[in-house]
Amino acid sequence: RGRGTELTTFTHAAVGLGVASFFPGSSPWLAVGFSLLPDLDHLLFLRSMRLKVGGMKHARTFMHELLGTVVYTLIGVALFLYDRQLGTLFVTCLLTHLFCDFINGYSTPYKSIRNLPSVDMGKHLPTRIVQELTLGAVCIWLFVSM
Repeated sequence: RGRGTELTTFTHAAVGLGVASFFPGSSPWLAVGFSLLPDLDHLLFLRSMRLKVGGMKHARTFMHELLGTVVYTLIGVALFLYDRQLGTLFVTCLLTHLFCDFINGYSTPYKSIRNLPSVDMGKHLPTRIVQELTLGAVCIWLFVSM
């Protein structure tokens, strides 16, 4: 049985482009980088990752939980003091990434909701494909149209 965890790298990159569309004058590639940053913890588990839905569930550190949210927000506040737009872009990209992972994955506080038999937050491959394609398409549309 399939189990979903994080969004794919492609979808997180698309989300970065979508977020960048709300920050005129900012680098979309910087937004993509910020959006992918939380997944660097997966590199620690590169050898044990599997190409399947839920194949990276074990490859998450505390940086993908609420403590990571606090750490990234503090970094964003420091960046904000240096450059308002950069700090805001950083926090928006990071929090969007974590929020998407939280509602689609095994993160606290959503894992108890996810475990309900009547809830499919990307547990099954067809649902997961619809989630990824819809979110990716909307974010790319935002980037292209704005």
